[in-house]
Amino acid sequence: RLTSDDLKRVAKRYFVREHLITTALVPAESVGTGGLPKAADLLRKAAPTTQAAAATQPASTVTRIELPNGTILLHKQITTSPLVQVQTFALGGLTVESAADNGIGNLAMESLVRGTTTRSAQQIAEFFDSIGGTIDTGCGNNSWFWNMSCMKGDFAKAMDVLGDIVNHPAFSDKEVDQVKKREMVVAATGVTG
Repeated sequence: RLTSDDLKRVAKRYFVREHLITTALVPAESVGTGGLPKAADLLRKAAPTTQAAAATQPASTVTRIELPNGTILLHKQITTSPLVQVQTFALGGLTVESAADNGIGNLAMESLVRGTTTRSAQQIAEFFDSIGGTIDTGCGNNSWFWNMSCMKGDFAKAMDVLGDIVNHPAFSDKEVDQVKKREMVVAATGVTG
């Protein structure tokens, strides 16, 4: 029952070229070592809806800085997204535990986001939910980690919360007990979340 005029009318109304997003799956051999920036160049030539942003800069190289306290900072700027990701690692984990304290690192790291001396677990969760960010802490075989992501505009506030989590954990009995119970269920069933 539709006519070609009906289809043209709908297309003109909803398929506005300036509102379309072009996506493509590009084989690795097409971009070589150029990676994402090279793929973006290919798409811009092929699709007029994908225009280069005026202030776009190529991805930087990784810079390595050793701070006076021995902390090593690795930094790389990728200009294709306004997302900031912070990954912090420290030597530790299971390799520094004994039979007497096995699991203490995991318990401590899982408890970190459950409150600080100035913020409750709910405040931390609501903050990251409100900015569309993430916070994750954990324990591996030979390291502990604190990871956070947020939009560039929320970076200062998010770093303040991350700093509070790292430097002022509360380890309240109530929250640690909840983490213990959850970890026992995970250990018994293998089901997370």
